[in-house]
Amino acid sequence: MATATVSEVKAPPTPTLQLAPATVVSISYLRAFVTLLVVAHHSFLVYITMKFPRSPSFTAQPRYWLLFPVADPAGWPGFDLFVGWNDIFFMPLMFFISGIFVWPSLTKKGAGTFLKRRFLRVGVPFIVAVLLLGPLTYYPAFLQSGSSGLLAYAKAWLSLGNWPSGPAWFLWVLLAFDCLAAICFLAVPRAAESLGKLFGQTGQRPILFFLTLVALSQVAYLPLVWKLGPYGPFIFGPFFVQGTKILVYLVYFFAGVAAGIFGNNAGLLAPAGKLARRWPLWGVVSLLCFGAWIGAYVAGKSWTSAAIFSFSCAATSLFVIAVFARFASSNRIVDSFSANAYGIYVLHYVFLAWVQWTILRLAAPAALKGFIALACAIALSWTAAALLRRNPRIANVI
Repeated sequence: MATATVSEVKAPPTPTLQLAPATVVSISYLRAFVTLLVVAHHSFLVYITMKFPRSPSFTAQPRYWLLFPVADPAGWPGFDLFVGWNDIFFMPLMFFISGIFVWPSLTKKGAGTFLKRRFLRVGVPFIVAVLLLGPLTYYPAFLQSGSSGLLAYAKAWLSLGNWPSGPAWFLWVLLAFDCLAAICFLAVPRAAESLGKLFGQTGQRPILFFLTLVALSQVAYLPLVWKLGPYGPFIFGPFFVQGTKILVYLVYFFAGVAAGIFGNNAGLLAPAGKLARRWPLWGVVSLLCFGAWIGAYVAGKSWTSAAIFSFSCAATSLFVIAVFARFASSNRIVDSFSANAYGIYVLHYVFLAWVQWTILRLAAPAALKGFIALACAIALSWTAAALLRRNPRIANVI
């Protein structure tokens, strides 16, 4: 009797993702918008008012240049507000979007073929980021430390003990989550189907989905904050992630997977669904939650702000989803940005670091510098991604 390969193993029949064209457009544009938020976050982060002292050398601890490849003394409080708001939700939402098409891909291709494809699409760009993009990105930080020379930089880089890759940390975490989803597909497909049905019920009742997401996020987040502190970075070799939020990312990823399992147009992503129709309400809830988080943070109530984080993250994510589900419509320019969004994500940090280094001595307000950096990073990474994707093999990856 022939033995089935892993790639041939199929789960019992589950709902498949059947989305209307308008919903597909809204998801695509939502992903592009979050990519834009990522570029804006990194563009403005250098110009917030909170500044860290410079380390005596490139290799000395603490290495703040991992977060700020260029240290510019200019700062604007408006960027503090944007970075704080953005940091609450944009990465969990990106994991949610990434999970939407995971289960349909597994049921169509099988676990083996799915993982091969994910390694190509996610693992290969991560390796490129570690070996090439990371060193190119952080050379301005080396120059600003008072050192120079490629050989000296190579020696310093190899002595770090880890291999910074910038925003590419998202890729290795996503690949790990993809592997976990594949294991669930093979081992507990019925449980995954039940998860999809549960999501379908909560997706048609956004308030229930909101409360469920908040409850799961609290369980995933607060114990790690207590154990690791408010940031708790995890760094091992080329693998970096904010340890306190990694389980929150997992919650949002599997919420996206569940959306893909349920996969109809009456749920959370439906253009005429309850969430989309009530987008102003979710906008108000988002503002109230974020205002409460700011109040607790400014007052120094660290545990209160940590507890409010899950509410603000879920409310803002639902608001953004609602806006795109309700209003997204095809546009030629946005289509181009959306098609190149993954390449922009992978490439933008290199261009951004060098742009910020170039305008370091520019006598201009921090707000102007931030928007110059954003415009240049978008233009350069968008152009580079579009040119690279003219090669079919590269287009197959990014």
